[in-house]
Amino acid sequence: MSQAIEKGWDRHEKEDRGHAKLAEIAAAVKDQGITSEDILYEEALKEDERFNSALSALRDHNYALSILSKDLRANKYIVLEAVKRNAFALGDASKELRNDKDVVLEAIKRNAFALDYASKELQNDKDVVLEAIKQNGQALIYASKELRNDKDVVLAAVKHDGIALIYASKELRNDKDVVLAAVKHDGIALIYASKELRNDKDVVLAAVKHDGIALIYASKELRNDKDVVLAAVKHDGIALDYASKELQNDKDVVLEAVKQNSQAINFVSVKLKRRIKAFF
Repeated sequence: MSQAIEKGWDRHEKEDRGHAKLAEIAAAVKDQGITSEDILYEEALKEDERFNSALSALRDHNYALSILSKDLRANKYIVLEAVKRNAFALGDASKELRNDKDVVLEAIKRNAFALDYASKELQNDKDVVLEAIKQNGQALIYASKELRNDKDVVLAAVKHDGIALIYASKELRNDKDVVLAAVKHDGIALIYASKELRNDKDVVLAAVKHDGIALIYASKELRNDKDVVLAAVKHDGIALDYASKELQNDKDVVLEAVKQNSQAINFVSVKLKRRIKAFF
């Protein structure tokens, strides 16, 4: 007789003995009036207790989801409760639930940056990403490459936070509508605009009217444009520091700068300073 056959028989004998033992246990339980339904009910109660313990832990500790068992981290109700208390708990949810739109939307409503833990599919879902950037424009960083090149999405982001322009595609950082929306919200966003748009007078004027210091990011040509520099120094006299040498020597520009901030005198041309000094 081959060893394989002997091993097979031994296995069957063990299984038979195991089944016999189970039958004995079942008979003993039946003798005491317990039914199979009672056994299943007890199991259900234990599972219910485990479920309630998990919910209790989540209510007491924001980071409890990370220590729960794998099956509980795959339970939608448990995970929804977790992200309601701590949006970043999404990172501890199962792979399936990080791809569940209800769960991810619940998380990003609490904190837009929870988008970081969403599945790649949902980071490419326009509804989900728009909900995130509605909370915080800079959540655009976690959107898919495709959506960072979507004009509707990027416009929504920069209207909420101009600095979100940094996360837009190269193409959209060269889109005048997008960049204008960004600099109107935050003039400093001009730093993330394309070279071409930093030489666009409409764009730069919008930026310096919001924040005069944005003049530093304008093209060399526009830092020598009197309209642009006047708009900048009227908002912040210190912006005179970033004007061209020619305009630091322009009486109209200097007057507006020092009227806004007397410290702007430090950035006046040496030649004009000497002429001004004669009046003291």
